Amino acid sequence: MTASASPPTSGRLTLSWVGKDQALLGTPEGGYQWVPRDDPRVTEVRLLLEGDTVGEVGTPAASDNLLIVGDSYDALHSLIRIPEYAGEYRGRVKLAYIDPPFNTGQAFEHYDDALEHSVWLTMMRDRLLLIRDLLGPDGSVWVHLDDAEIAYCRVLMDEIFGRDNFVACVIWQKIHARNNSAQHFSTVHDYIVVFAKDRPQLTLGRVPRTELSDSDFWNPDNDPRGEWRRSDLTASHPYSEGKYEVAGPHGDVFKPRDNRWWSLSQANFEALRADDRLWWGKTGRTFPFRKRFASELGSLIPNTFWTHDEVGDNRESKAESARLFGLNSPA
Repeated sequence: MTASASPPTSGRLTLSWVGKDQALLGTPEGGYQWVPRDDPRVTEVRLLLEGDTVGEVGTPAASDNLLIVGDSYDALHSLIRIPEYAGEYRGRVKLAYIDPPFNTGQAFEHYDDALEHSVWLTMMRDRLLLIRDLLGPDGSVWVHLDDAEIAYCRVLMDEIFGRDNFVACVIWQKIHARNNSAQHFSTVHDYIVVFAKDRPQLTLGRVPRTELSDSDFWNPDNDPRGEWRRSDLTASHPYSEGKYEVAGPHGDVFKPRDNRWWSLSQANFEALRADDRLWWGKTGRTFPFRKRFASELGSLIPNTFWTHDEVGDNRESKAESARLFGLNSPA
């Protein structure tokens, strides 16, 4: 059953689907049934029974290196409602990554992936609400999906976390072989949608520099500060102090082309000139660029396209999971 976006009385865009006002309850047969959201069985807390240990932990606290086997809703609900765990996790989680059923219409070994939109959206809604409660102010949630539900999930997460807390949609090149038997396109990627609990408070780590990222550094003017790369000094968005003319080393006059602005004030531009951080080309007569030195740039901001040779592909991820859990690697 498809879902549709519809504006409620408040005027805010939300996602509407059959059964949105209800909850899903698991059945002994492995299926689901619709029940009212205030049904006591929905809010029933499942106790976490201690089992074996995996790996080493720094302290004997129950919250360290916790591995929970069971339904994700029950696990998340227990972390929020059981005092022993709520004190450690609620409002303190830095990152939540979920890899839900993609709803591709295929039947898998451990769950039925052929769920109607209404069932899938309800399952996602209920779990994302719990994850939102677990996240700290600087936390984020990463949802791994493919084309089947990515559009619906993005609107659902807009509603739960707020559109202003959308961070990025990462494209992961999960395979690098072309499927020539596909009907129209050979699909080689998945998506990871990232939302923050409070975007201004979110900080993400950087990634190491690569040989490719450093390939365009040079030092044709023998600057004692070392190699540098060119950086554009203009921007496409209007800037109130970004309309002025500058003179080059030989008196040539330059200004941004139509519908472009300088990205900095004239005072800051002249400060770059005084510090020899402008490049006017080998002749001194070309449009200026900013010099950014390799020694000052540090590590890199991650981008939203993850290639298989940078982060690994689907086969490598399965092999890594097998190693972590002591299973046989996939053939």
